[in-house]
Amino acid sequence: MQARQFLKLKAAAARPLRTGQAMHEAFEEGWNAIAYRIGEDPKAIETARLKLAECIDIVTPDGSTDVEQIWLMALNMLRIIEQET
Repeated sequence: MQARQFLKLKAAAARPLRTGQAMHEAFEEGWNAIAYRIGEDPKAIETARLKLAECIDIVTPDGSTDVEQIWLMALNMLRIIEQET
């Protein structure tokens, strides 16, 4: 499943529309912050994008619309996950 499809499904699942929009914006901002270190491999890119989308889903409570807070928390979670592996 692609990262955008994942986010679309998760954002639509019992979340207000504004929260879903914030999740999508946070994904774009977060991806812009980390894309340079992923490289050119399409599989690595999609894996990283999906991990970011999963982190955004986890850190976004219902009603949250603070895009910057969402993507910063998601990137922190992603760093923790990467350190554990």
